[in-house]
Amino acid sequence: LIVEDASNIRTQLVRFFGKQWSCYRVEAVGATREARAALSQGEHNLVLLDLGLPTAARQTDVDWRHGRDLLRWLKRERPHTRVIILSTHGELVRDLLKEEGADDFFLKDRREDWLGDKLPSQVERLIGHLACRSEAGQRLREDLANLGPDARAVIVEGQAGSGRKHVARLLHQNSRRANLELLILPAQRLRAETFLTDMVGEAGALPVPGLLEGDTTGTVVLDELQHLQHTDPLVQSSLAQVLSAAEGDRLHFTPLGGTQSRESPCCLVLCLEGRLSQHLESAWMLPELARELRKLPVVSMPSPQERVEDIGEITETIRRRCNDQRRDNPVTETESAAIEALEQAMKDGRLDNLADLDAVICAAC
Repeated sequence: LIVEDASNIRTQLVRFFGKQWSCYRVEAVGATREARAALSQGEHNLVLLDLGLPTAARQTDVDWRHGRDLLRWLKRERPHTRVIILSTHGELVRDLLKEEGADDFFLKDRREDWLGDKLPSQVERLIGHLACRSEAGQRLREDLANLGPDARAVIVEGQAGSGRKHVARLLHQNSRRANLELLILPAQRLRAETFLTDMVGEAGALPVPGLLEGDTTGTVVLDELQHLQHTDPLVQSSLAQVLSAAEGDRLHFTPLGGTQSRESPCCLVLCLEGRLSQHLESAWMLPELARELRKLPVVSMPSPQERVEDIGEITETIRRRCNDQRRDNPVTETESAAIEALEQAMKDGRLDNLADLDAVICAAC
């Protein structure tokens, strides 16, 4: 959501998003009243907020709110919504704004920032990026949108290198838990003797909170779930027990030694190599776990070959991230010939892993 009273800048930002990315849905308003109405009706994960909004209003107006007041309201009512402040007041106000809860700061009167990677990098860092110029990418975006911001348990399936973990991060960044921690647990490292306690906690005189308590953790990712076939079957039984307490699309849990069930605010994302249907019929999976997994929504990752049209956008995203990490001698753009070569390699099957693409671009940068 863009909240900017200057129509020329508002239009420029809308065009900027449309030119830079294919995945974001953008809405723009010019006043605080419109902003609050939009925020109350939709699930906006990022707000670009003009600090001096509105310039033409008087403090005696009934609906007058300064941009700073809207920021305070946002962080009080929607703490998961990320905020980038738009201002011409200089970086002297940046630290003050961050104390109020702003996530980042963009000087809209600095031409070099408009021409460079500053705003794209800020947006991608806060809410992620999903290239979807291809039909497969568009289907993936719709599948994620259909889950909604309150999904509590979901399976992300797909071949190695298709971007399952990236999608798990996107689910977290664009949820109502985005202000909390994202925790990724490799399935092969789960310990049978502690897994259930780690998830649901313990009741008693000195209660031990579990991850599903949700005090600090917003999303728990169990990565490479197929590796459970190499662990103690008790881990599978414990996971089945956790999932069996779900009601509809909500996770519930009862701490060990406790008697009262609680609703978990967390989301549990299960990343699985291959197709779930194949693993459900495998000898390694316990029937009770298979039964619970069948109940969960599944996001199927397209193969890299289905996303050849997304390569240019993915490449630019990786380049910006590499520049953020190294800072010195940044690469300002990726040559079109390099993108064409990567697209051809993807079509030929010589490059069939998005992790390999990441490594290639970072090495080139």
